[in-house]
Amino acid sequence: MARMSGRTSQRRVALSLVTGQASGAGLGRSGAEALALLFIDLQHDGFVISQMFFALWLLPLGYLVVRSGAFPKVLGYLLWVACVGYLVDLFIYFLTPGIEDSVLPFTAAAGAIGELGFIAWLLVKGARVSEGGADAPVSRAAAGLP
Repeated sequence: MARMSGRTSQRRVALSLVTGQASGAGLGRSGAEALALLFIDLQHDGFVISQMFFALWLLPLGYLVVRSGAFPKVLGYLLWVACVGYLVDLFIYFLTPGIEDSVLPFTAAAGAIGELGFIAWLLVKGARVSEGGADAPVSRAAAGLP
């Protein structure tokens, strides 16, 4: 049997509680609805926590972009700004839950500018490759392969 992901199982349990398919009869209708809301909130909190790993991935990616010379350095700095934006969003969500809606447009804009700028650069320009340098592609015949 395939193992269900945490998000899917939490949604399924919440739906089962609300529709009466789960064994929540001892809780009553309001207790089952409260428990369903708890599962939905847990799913959302898990999603927000998973953003931390994505945000932290932007640090080494930005570093590689800055150091590689194959991209403009400003793209690497924008990726770092996106990382900071995502982390600020994460900490505000958990530490000061009342203001996350007012800060979200700014943190989302930081992420959008950094990531979409990098994606646009890759789609339009691509990485710079030196002609005949060490990073130039080698044909199979030149490498001595059949």
